[in-house]
Amino acid sequence: MARANRRIKKGGAGGPFLDSALLCEQVICEHDGTYSAIRMINRITFHTEAPATGVMLMTPFWLLVSFKAGSFNGSQDLLIAIEDPSGRSYQPFHSLQIAFSGGDTGQVALCQLMLRYDIDGTYWIDILLNRKRFSRIPISIAFDGQTS
Repeated sequence: MARANRRIKKGGAGGPFLDSALLCEQVICEHDGTYSAIRMINRITFHTEAPATGVMLMTPFWLLVSFKAGSFNGSQDLLIAIEDPSGRSYQPFHSLQIAFSGGDTGQVALCQLMLRYDIDGTYWIDILLNRKRFSRIPISIAFDGQTS
């Protein structure tokens, strides 16, 4: 049986903690503050000609990022950076200061993703909190040149 390399301190010390980071077609925010992510995705094919190199592409999906405070109280900078298929990084795509008040409280960041299109392939979205990477999400983009 595998064992963890380090022990977790009583009281759940630490934080903030990544709760979720995903791409989806739609997000519903209810009146009570709860969120529902609809149709999570990691690949999309556009049925049109590819745009010119360097064009900012407004994507038809949303980036949802959620953190929980844990024992952390205070503010931290959330950065969202994008790396294109050739390895070039564009950061920050989005920057936001978020506040935490401990325990199970948290913050949700929601934005429609814009990509600087250069070529078809996998783009990587980095989720950083105070410059520490918490997650890396792939999105594969392709244009097939067909009109529907």
